Amino acid sequence: MAFRSLFAAALLAVHVPQAASAASLLVDASVPFKAVDHAASGSLYGIAAEGWPPDRFIAAVRPKNFTQMAPGGGQLPNGETKPVGDALVVAPIAARAGASVTIRMPDTFPEFPYMYRGDADWLKRVDAMVRATVAANPPNIYAYEIWNEPDWTWKTGGFDAFWATTFKAVRVIDPDRRILGPSLSIWNKAWMRRFLTAAKASGTLPQIVCWHELDPTVANDLEAHFAAYRALEKELGIGPLPISINEYGAPRDSAVPGALARFIARLERAGADTADLAFWHKPGRLSDLVAPIGGGRGPATDPEPNGAYWLFEWYGEMSGQMVATKPPTESEATLDGFASLDAAAQKLTVVLGGEAGEHQVAISGLTGFGPDLDAQVYVSHWTGTDGGETAPDPVSETRVGSSDGRLTIPISAATARDAFRIVVTPASKAAPFTRPAPRFSMRLEGESAAMVGARVFKMRMAPGNLFAPTVSGDAYAGLLDRKEVSLTFTANVPTAGRYELSFGYSNGLANAAEYMLNVNGTAPQPVTFTPTQFRELIDQVKLDVDLPAGASTIVLDKGPNSPQGYVPQSVIEIDYLDLTALN
Repeated sequence: MAFRSLFAAALLAVHVPQAASAASLLVDASVPFKAVDHAASGSLYGIAAEGWPPDRFIAAVRPKNFTQMAPGGGQLPNGETKPVGDALVVAPIAARAGASVTIRMPDTFPEFPYMYRGDADWLKRVDAMVRATVAANPPNIYAYEIWNEPDWTWKTGGFDAFWATTFKAVRVIDPDRRILGPSLSIWNKAWMRRFLTAAKASGTLPQIVCWHELDPTVANDLEAHFAAYRALEKELGIGPLPISINEYGAPRDSAVPGALARFIARLERAGADTADLAFWHKPGRLSDLVAPIGGGRGPATDPEPNGAYWLFEWYGEMSGQMVATKPPTESEATLDGFASLDAAAQKLTVVLGGEAGEHQVAISGLTGFGPDLDAQVYVSHWTGTDGGETAPDPVSETRVGSSDGRLTIPISAATARDAFRIVVTPASKAAPFTRPAPRFSMRLEGESAAMVGARVFKMRMAPGNLFAPTVSGDAYAGLLDRKEVSLTFTANVPTAGRYELSFGYSNGLANAAEYMLNVNGTAPQPVTFTPTQFRELIDQVKLDVDLPAGASTIVLDKGPNSPQGYVPQSVIEIDYLDLTALN
């Protein structure tokens, strides 16, 4: 399941011309493989209710599908006090954005993992939720999902018999809407073979096949999983059936643009019919693409976008045909990307990320664009699940003379967590581009500060560690819960002037926490850290200060001028301090 649990076609085979060995990503605009349909733009519990989140954020990412709670369900996801995300409440909201809705039937239960209450209780629930769906008759129901992650959540007898009984009970009331399953927590060929064999024998094959791709190391082989499933269909004489990956991405991938760009690229090439971001934290946030401006755990009815949101807006803006991309390797955590060509508008869009370093994006197949090409590059930064990103930053604009429709664009990625967009058009059709003004910026890691009372916490970012939260430098300063506690940062800036200080932090308390900031011994000023969704989920708080040229000492502490005096629990963490010149 996605909460906080433990856990379309055949594989695209296209020829992408080889380029110089320096190329990290190859894009061939002359090889389309499907119309743009934003297959991987959905989310689990991405919508909670009307206005939560507002329509403008939903529409901008062009979602194809949402997976939501059963009608009248009781699921209380991640600390919610009332059920949210009822599929029949969400369906008209999703429809306004052109999206369909999957009904997750076991979310009729309030708890996860589910507590099955017997066959009679279950069939009564099935009857109620299916009749409610038929009565409401929303036109955009994608499918009924009979169960969720049965490979570890089903504990009562044989699952295949339960599936067949439920399938037939649904069909008595609703003979037409599709049924989706088995929704495994991970690709498992042997489990899938057994299930499909039994379902074929009982006449209860799903109309859409589903499993999850959560573990980022396992998902590196995502395209191989699709190929294995298609081979299994041929072996069993079924299909081909649409594939829905209705949960993808681990907690460590939440709101990380670079990691999610790699997921989208592989889901697109593999041929997913729909794919929804997993839900690990709070509902109604498009699975961690937006967060309340005021912070905290409440409804995201007045949200702001984070860095990952812009990745999905870029995806939502794609039109025309998806075209071939080829990363350095198909089965490792490396740079990857996806691309679209709108031939009528003469616009190629490439979105990529997932690996730090110096990269070359080799593009071919643009002979129809004429001899003079314009390439604009933008970046969206990792800002944490709760940290706002007003807009992507412009990086560069390049004009290229190309007689054969080829060009190579350099990408310098300071971190694997950021994502980039390249927009290529004929030079005569280039959009206005404002070159970024160079300005000094530096990051000071929280774990590198001189500490009194606090200590360093390191993240175990080993492959497959699903629940490791993403923090800068894979560590942070914690235990900031004492009256006598401080972090001292030493910064060296090239010129005197006004600088923005941005603290990356998390606050797992229900209320704001206040600390005091002292710069070079001046009068301390308060800094307020509003709550984040949970601890170890990063937000930002910003303020402006004057700094002299050279060294400065910046101290964050709980002092006598602090109204609270101390924080009652050890759930305030400082991840980093960014300094950016404003003048």
